[in-house]
Amino acid sequence: MEQFLERRRVATAAAWDHHDGVALVAAGDEIPVPGRGDRTYPFRAHSEYLYLTDRERPGGVLAFDPGEGWVEFVAPVTAKELLWTGLEGDREGVPEGTCPLDELEAFVSGRPVRRLGVTPEPDAELRDALIRVRRPKDDVELERMRAAAQATRDGFAGSCR
Repeated sequence: MEQFLERRRVATAAAWDHHDGVALVAAGDEIPVPGRGDRTYPFRAHSEYLYLTDRERPGGVLAFDPGEGWVEFVAPVTAKELLWTGLEGDREGVPEGTCPLDELEAFVSGRPVRRLGVTPEPDAELRDALIRVRRPKDDVELERMRAAAQATRDGFAGSCR
């Protein structure tokens, strides 16, 4: 998966032709179930964040700086999350290759910011360029589409019995 993510990020950076400031792609946050205390709906990261990280982490932000490259900021995984959610493959703390979310503000520090993902006003130019990069599907996406199509076929076949 790492080679696919690297290829996606290189193609995205080239399509953006972004020379100053920082571009941020936000995953979004969990949505509480009304009246259910601490329960939330199942989390799904924004598709732009998921495409560039292959990670389903609430609150995650992927930053692109033309000089520094791609830096992912995530909220640390807690022992409570591991106990109750069973985040597969995660360990307590910040996943390897990422930075703690509380370091994002210092990373951005006074530079111009363009935003994508879950944001009130996404940057239309960046979004259009990313859409063009995402249109051709790579092997990972094709395999996931085939698995979804097979699950749909199996579901309909089972409902007709």
